[in-house]
Amino acid sequence: MLTVNTAGIISSNSYDAALRPLASTLLGNPASPFGPAQADLTSSVILDAAGNSLQTATVGGNLALVSSNAYNLAGLPVRATDPRGISTTIDYTSPLQTQVTAANSATLIATSYADGRRKRVHGTGTTEQHLQYGVNSDGSQWVKATFGAEGTKSPRWSKTTLDMLVYPNTAEVMRFEASGKTRRISLRLHLLRPLGLDTQRDDRGLVHDRVRPSRNPRSGQTISETRTWSDHLRNASMVRPSPKMVRPPP
Repeated sequence: MLTVNTAGIISSNSYDAALRPLASTLLGNPASPFGPAQADLTSSVILDAAGNSLQTATVGGNLALVSSNAYNLAGLPVRATDPRGISTTIDYTSPLQTQVTAANSATLIATSYADGRRKRVHGTGTTEQHLQYGVNSDGSQWVKATFGAEGTKSPRWSKTTLDMLVYPNTAEVMRFEASGKTRRISLRLHLLRPLGLDTQRDDRGLVHDRVRPSRNPRSGQTISETRTWSDHLRNASMVRPSPKMVRPPP
């Protein structure tokens, strides 16, 4: 089946009996005064009965990139090989522990709590990390990560607080100064935070924009400002310092 996008690029797609995409080919162009000929670029995938990707290949002209994956009987990945031929193996040593071994024998061992949340990460290929979770009196949640072999008593840590909508709200990190002293730094996070409580959705039920009230500083009149998610992500800073950290002007 041929398709043409808004840029005029023509592609050919093929599917199996279950309508799963198996191959997609971007049609090349012949040589012209604007440039040399471009060969077709074909991306294909081989799926197993469960829909897992066994092999993906991208072929175009002299280019050929092939990667592969292997799974156990439960459908969990146990080996991944990238186009360079470098393989990574995954062992499920227990229901709550997973070990990833890289081609250079570096290991990453991840242990989880019974509810699936990450508890500990260690191994020869990573810095040891311990994770703790809790709930504050106002209903917000917090996640604390400590780094190093000292475990939860390590002086190296970071703590993130999530609001009632599970959006990152504030973060605290322990910083080591050149003098050897430690300093606690607080940050206020504004990544993907709602702009207000009035949520509008499109005909598909997806969040389109949010409305927040604001006040004109001159007239004192309250108005409603509407901003889309894209505007918010484009204009808002990902990390802003806490107001307590801002030095007042002289």
